[in-house]
Amino acid sequence: MFKDASPNDLGIRLAGHASPSNFSKKHPKVAFGNNWEIDLGVRVTGTNPDTNVPVMATCQFCTVFGKEVDNEVIVGEKKRKTKHKFMSFGPPWRKDHIQNHMKTCHKEKWDTYNELTTLEKASFFNNLQKIN
Repeated sequence: MFKDASPNDLGIRLAGHASPSNFSKKHPKVAFGNNWEIDLGVRVTGTNPDTNVPVMATCQFCTVFGKEVDNEVIVGEKKRKTKHKFMSFGPPWRKDHIQNHMKTCHKEKWDTYNELTTLEKASFFNNLQKIN
């Protein structure tokens, strides 16, 4: 199903890029990191059924705590309510984009999480209630 899928086939928006071929030239293909679930606080929520390769990961901070940002964001001269959906990531995998999301939307929890050992990070989300 996802074997030869491009980012557009997977429903991933290519903001600022004219075409998928242009996108792949600027950002080489990077595999989902083995330790990213623990290091970055994401959980794989979609895999290719043929290869078992991750095609989607969801921010666990969003699903457990929600976003730490204010209820209203000022864009230009207008106020907009923040969205209450969970952030998901997909190919092409960009570790810096995931880290940027964590730093901007979950700053306090992210700082606390980064101070934990790898074993503590591995069990950090296990006993926490998820929000709807």
